[in-house]
Amino acid sequence: MLQKFSLLFLSVFCILLSGCMTNDEKLAAFFDGKTYWQGRNTHRQFMTDRIVDPSTDVLIDQLLSGSENQKKQARFELNRLKDLIEFGEKWSLPRFELLLPLSVKSPVIDGNIKFDEWKQKIEISGSCLAGRRRRYYDGSRMLLAFDKDMLYIAAYIPLESAGKSPAVTEEDHILLFFDMPGGSGRRYKECIITPASGKIAASVNWVYCGNGKREQLAANQLEPEIKAAVIKTKYGYSAEIAVPRSLLRVHSNGCIRFNLLRWDKTLKDYRTPIAVPYHGHDPFNRINVRFAGK
Repeated sequence: MLQKFSLLFLSVFCILLSGCMTNDEKLAAFFDGKTYWQGRNTHRQFMTDRIVDPSTDVLIDQLLSGSENQKKQARFELNRLKDLIEFGEKWSLPRFELLLPLSVKSPVIDGNIKFDEWKQKIEISGSCLAGRRRRYYDGSRMLLAFDKDMLYIAAYIPLESAGKSPAVTEEDHILLFFDMPGGSGRRYKECIITPASGKIAASVNWVYCGNGKREQLAANQLEPEIKAAVIKTKYGYSAEIAVPRSLLRVHSNGCIRFNLLRWDKTLKDYRTPIAVPYHGHDPFNRINVRFAGK
């Protein structure tokens, strides 16, 4: 990686010596070691990590010395990555962290969210579209609680309707992401929960590769200890989920990390309980939860 940055720096230095840089040369120079290292431990790391991926090297080579068609495609791809990095750089919201109280009573995971089961809870109202800061108070709510064994998550999901009962379809779903132990903190699970099935329909174990990409470790690797139930309601659907604390990685700051996304079939985009710059596979912008009264 350091050798790559040294060669890129040398090529940019030679261009500077030879005169003014073209726009393509300026674009190539953006993806240097400085941009990469400045992105470490920031909101934009998920994108700046892509600088060290070999595919970015290929695009830079095509931009500077490829055919006209290769240059056009490389210019498009590199400008898109540059825009995403600069978007993350401007993302001014702090990382979201919650202190969660210990529950006296553990919820029953049946999809029916009962108040007396969720007394010791943290609640987040409203949702944000992925990549947007604005919060919409659309009737959605996420509840969090924990006991000595489990993290509990509940969600009210309203669906838009034109004056009649909203239709729950095969398209409706929730995505749960959480970091898992092992793999130097890079392993995480994705669970797909659907009201059509009333439970977890699929799950995947992933590892983040450190270059903005992920590799699948196992598909449908669903631990039976993870419980989920979904029921239809008058205005949409509700879900309850229980994740064993033994499956949650505790990071060096004492927090576990997760996020819950739900598909908005009207807008064809994901909504999240908190504002995030990118999407659910971004491991650097999840909800941080610290357990109180362990």
